[in-house]
Parts: sequence; structure tokens; C-alpha cells
Amino acid sequence: MFSLLLWTQLTGQEISGRILDVNTGKPVAFATIQSDLMEGVISNDEGYFVLPHGKAASRLTISCMGYQTKTMPLEKLKTSDAVILLDEAVVILDEVMVSNLRPDPYQILRKVQERIPDNYDFDERSYRLFFRETSKADFEDLEMEVEKASHVSKAQREKTNQELRALSSTVRESQSKNFKDFLGNFMIRNADSSKLEVVKATELLDSKKDFSMEKVEERAKKIVLQYLDTSQTYTVKTGIIKIDNEMSLKDENQDDDEGFYDIGSLKSQTRSLFNQGRFQSESILLQLMDPKFYEYRYLKSTMLGDELIHVISFEPNKGKAKYSGKFFVNADNFALVKTDYAYAPGKRGAKFNLKLLLGVKFIENIENGTIIYKRGEQGKYRPSYILHNEGIYVYVHRPFKFIENSPAKNKVRFDFKMAGNFIERSELLISSSDPLAPGAYEQVQDSEKVKFLELKKYDPTLWQDTEILQPLQEMKNFEAIE
Repeated sequence: MFSLLLWTQLTGQEISGRILDVNTGKPVAFATIQSDLMEGVISNDEGYFVLPHGKAASRLTISCMGYQTKTMPLEKLKTSDAVILLDEAVVILDEVMVSNLRPDPYQILRKVQERIPDNYDFDERSYRLFFRETSKADFEDLEMEVEKASHVSKAQREKTNQELRALSSTVRESQSKNFKDFLGNFMIRNADSSKLEVVKATELLDSKKDFSMEKVEERAKKIVLQYLDTSQTYTVKTGIIKIDNEMSLKDENQDDDEGFYDIGSLKSQTRSLFNQGRFQSESILLQLMDPKFYEYRYLKSTMLGDELIHVISFEPNKGKAKYSGKFFVNADNFALVKTDYAYAPGKRGAKFNLKLLLGVKFIENIENGTIIYKRGEQGKYRPSYILHNEGIYVYVHRPFKFIENSPAKNKVRFDFKMAGNFIERSELLISSSDPLAPGAYEQVQDSEKVKFLELKKYDPTLWQDTEILQPLQEMKNFEAIE
């Protein structure tokens, strides 16, 4: 059972709401909310959803794994704090299911792979999608110091170090966050050939707290550069290693790209995320279904609408395997309709530790995701929502020496130490897809960049006509400092 707590915004037809489990009070994520005028949106991790302006129609349908599908008139949702109770799905099992002969998860997954060509169709289509990326930087340690500047006084050097310490303190306390949204049309020929048209793009950012590793380096560089002659070139060393013989510090002025996203980068992100839902060589889904590396257990049966769903868990059984999670498989056609995965306890991704030798350490310590499919025309399944979270821990401690390539040979020695966690959450909501019309792919010209609207706080009116993901509370509450 769960309760659906809803309210309507009084302007227009936009309806937003929250889905909660009535027994636990916890949010229900990934419930699908549809009407006869739209293919649907889903509830976010906190149970919130929003319907686009003008697409709510007269009736709504809410469906969620493990619950009975509910269809209700829109009028029911127009009262403040409306509560709708849904009964938990009743699983009707056949004789085999109720006997002691539990379904064999290995056999089910073999049938999933055998039926892939019949159940899925991704290519030669255009997808209407909404993309969101949330980036966070959490610096545990940051120390920067000019240890020596041969051509300046000790007092000047101390003043610079005070600026660097102030920057370090600001960065450590900043909890830097960045939110990127865009709406687009993603045209796919195959896994390696695609085009992206961006319809609208926004960035929610506090420029005073924009502290990616690159931004920290850039700000520190500006402080240190006051002691370096930018008309000269420099030999740069770290320890005994020579990095560059002729490094120039001239400002190459890249302001032309400020306020723009690179289309190639957006397309690469979109394709990489979409391809996680594919069943191809080296894809994560086929890796997870490889019995050489994973062991499987049949957990239970549940319902999605009127369809019986097998729930199968997977765990690593060899050192190379690193994920655990669940498969949700349609019992009738053996289509994989949902997958949840995450690093198993004690497992991590790639790591690189030369902390003592080179002052560098890198660990992929977070990876998890959810892939949800929806059945379309001719019974074919395609992704409707893909979530991917990844996090890395980075430690860098390097001394740098800048030696001016001039008769004076002025030197500046700079010490840099940084440790922190960097987390990125990427989401795709695919609201519709259609076969590519003849010649449509060729007619689209690839653009190099797209202008984005920079926001100081989230503005829901920008997306009121669009099927989007309702933002999490941290995004709703975010506000840049003027």
C-alpha cells in the first residue's frame, strides 16, 4: 500500500506531487505517471514528480513495481493534500510457482539473453530526452604554498601564501555543486553513430563556489602568476621530473566558450549513458549476466501492472566481478524490464596508488545505477530511464618549480597537496521515441556548441511544457550567493 500526496500549482495545468509508501512513510522512486496525452514521467528518489503544462488530460495512470496500477480522474488531484491509497499487488502464481520447484534463475537469465533480438530495438530511432547531471566536490584536504621565489621578498611571499591559505579554506568549506540540464532529440543509427539536437539547456551554479579540480588549479595559478613574467617561457619540473621546457603562461583567452556547452561532449555523455542500456559486447548488462563471474538467486515474484515479474539477485563469485544487485524479468516474454546494480561490499573500481613515489592516488569508490525499460509499439522494449552514479577519491601531492628561460633564471617553487571525493550523478529520462524518417538523420547538421541559461536558483517555469525529472531537494534549495 502507498499513499500519493499531491498538490496542484494554481497557475496552468502543471501538477506536481510526491509518492510515499503508506506503511513505511518512505518515498517511492521510479513510479510511472502517465496520461492519454503523454507517455509519462517518473518519480525521483524522493518520490516527487511533475507533469508538464497542458498534458495532464482528464485521467492519470500511476504504475509501480509491486503495486496495483491505479487510474484516476484529474479532478481527484486538484484538492490540496489529496491522498490516494493503492493496494499492494497480489501475485497470482501457477502450479509450478507454488510448488517447491522454485524457478531457476540461471535458466531465466539464459532465456533473457536468447530473447534479446526479439524483445529490444534501439537503432534507427529518434529519442526525445531530458538529461540531468549533478556534480559535487568535497575536499578533505587542500594545501598550497609558495616555498621559494628567488626574485621577491619574504614579506611578499608570505602575502601570497596568505591568499593561498584563504583560497584553500574557502574550497574545503564550499561543498561545491553544479547542476546541468538539457532537453534534446537524440538520433541513433547504431551504438557508435548518433546525433544530438539540444532544444534547451541550463546550468545551476554558484560561480563563487565553482571548485572543480581544474577551477582550483586555475585560481591558484592566478595567485602564483603575480610572481612570474608572462612574457617569458618557463622550464617546469616536479621533483626531478621535467614536465615542459617551453611552457608559456600567456592568457589564451577562452572567453568565447563561456556560457556555452560543447555539443560533442554532451553527445558523448548521452551516448555513453544510453549505451548502458544496450546488450552488446562488454556492456555492463551482459557482464552482470555472465555466470562465470556471478551467482544468482531467485528472490520472489512481483507485479508490474498485470504482468508477472521474476526478481533475481546477483552477487560476485570471482575476484573480477564487483557488482551486486537485482534483475526484474517479465515472466511471459523474458524481457529484462529493470536492473539495479552497485559495487558489492568490499568492492571498488579502478585504483592507482603511487602516493609515496609520485604523490598520486586514485580510487573509484562509488558506482551504482538503475536501468528501466518500457514496452513500445510492436512489443519492443527501449530504455525509459537510466541513472548512473560514480565517485572517485583523488590524492595529489606534487612540488612544482618554475624556472624562467632568461639570463636571470628567476625561480618559483610551489607545493600543492589535495585530497577529496568527486561525485557525479547522471540521469536520462526518455519521454518518447519514433522511427527515423528517411533522410532525417542526414539533414541534421552537427553543431559545435549550444548556449545555456545560467541560473542562480532552480526555476520550474523554464520546463513547464516539458516532461522532465522533478529535481531533488538539494537542487530545489540551491541558491547562488550574489
